[in-house]
Amino acid sequence: MATIRVDRWPITVQLHPAEYLPGWLMRVGCRYQLTPIQILRELRVPRSPTGYHLVLEHLSLHARWIAAHLGVPAGDLRAALWGRPIDAAAARYLVHHRHIRPDRGGSRFCARCLAEPDPWWHAGWANPLLPLCVRHQVYLQSTCEGCGQVPWTGTAWMSALAPPWQCPQRHAREPQRPGRVRPYLPIRPA
Repeated sequence: MATIRVDRWPITVQLHPAEYLPGWLMRVGCRYQLTPIQILRELRVPRSPTGYHLVLEHLSLHARWIAAHLGVPAGDLRAALWGRPIDAAAARYLVHHRHIRPDRGGSRFCARCLAEPDPWWHAGWANPLLPLCVRHQVYLQSTCEGCGQVPWTGTAWMSALAPPWQCPQRHAREPQRPGRVRPYLPIRPA
């Protein structure tokens, strides 16, 4: 009797246009109740990156494999990895005119976008030349109100099981409520 080999995961978490890839990986993790690092291990993606600047490069090496197993179009995943032309132009500008590393860790965010139903992390928020949320016409926030850190500045998110509106950074827990994860927003709308 022939064995059936099932490689594709049963539930697809769609990648939004211009979604920040680490944020999408966290949404996949929430759907499957796995951390991003556990997802990569289950997909047999060898060795996890040790620094933020290596994360996207590491994922790009395995993009076809990840797309096939998680059920997203490979083109969408490649577009999320390579970014939009404006992001590439901003990176070139910073390298040539300001002598700043283009792949610095961290991202700003729009609290209003994260308060909407089905929130997701927008790739444009990481663009250093884009200070406003285009949709809500408000300045992007640079630090989490709960922990005071800039989101995505490390690899703590790789081992965090948190939805997009919660801060994945490692920080001290609130003394009043041990074990509570601080949200980016004071109150999560229903």
